[in-house]
Amino acid sequence: MNLQPPSPANGDRSWRFQIELRAEAGAVPAVLWAIFPEDPRPRFREALARLEPYLRQGAPGSRAAALATTWDHLFGAIPGNHVHLLTPSPDHVILIKSDGAGGRKWVVTRAIRRGGQAYGWCVPFDAVPGAERLEMVTLAEWNLSNLLDLRQPPWSH
Repeated sequence: MNLQPPSPANGDRSWRFQIELRAEAGAVPAVLWAIFPEDPRPRFREALARLEPYLRQGAPGSRAAALATTWDHLFGAIPGNHVHLLTPSPDHVILIKSDGAGGRKWVVTRAIRRGGQAYGWCVPFDAVPGAERLEMVTLAEWNLSNLLDLRQPPWSH
């Protein structure tokens, strides 16, 4: 059994990171998430530009549904076996390891609905092959985005 941390010196070119969901009890029972190789927000913005007349006219509930559906449509490019379930727990941290290409990646969740609004996480991280230090990706209230706010750049994260 090889317990050495990954490093170019021992031939391991994989990258790893940890992910956790921090949510108040019952606020977010679970999220579906995936790793995107590119920032999905520009594609989301392009799709919303086509829907803008509908978004201006629609009732708030229908706007939130349209935003959530458009955001979730971005997952069409992600194979189903690359979409994961994450639940909140004080001691629930998941370790992910990949032999895929390194570089800038984004942890993206499917949309969640709260209070008549649509929200999602889109958190960038750097996948560094052979890195000994694990990057931690935390999904929490402070980096949860209202999808309505993602219509225009610049984004805060």
